[in-house]
Amino acid sequence: MPQKQQYNYTKSPLFRLKSKHKLADILQISTSELSRLEKISKQNTHIYSVFTVGEKQRTIQNPINPLLVKVKKRIFSLLQRIELP
Repeated sequence: MPQKQQYNYTKSPLFRLKSKHKLADILQISTSELSRLEKISKQNTHIYSVFTVGEKQRTIQNPINPLLVKVKKRIFSLLQRIELP
């Protein structure tokens, strides 16, 4: 597997990013998807939900949004390329 190009953190596309439009371009999503992702992250503050059935408490994991998975992979890929000191 070829090694990905590594660069200094100042060369990262995420360094000093100020525009939501540019962030959407870097994450390879549309600005409307970025807005939707922002709403999702504000709504899903809890990873797990607890509910009671009879006397038992049950813990379930909230469903993971496919858009969130795509964005997390892209961010991981970008951060992985930054040279470590």
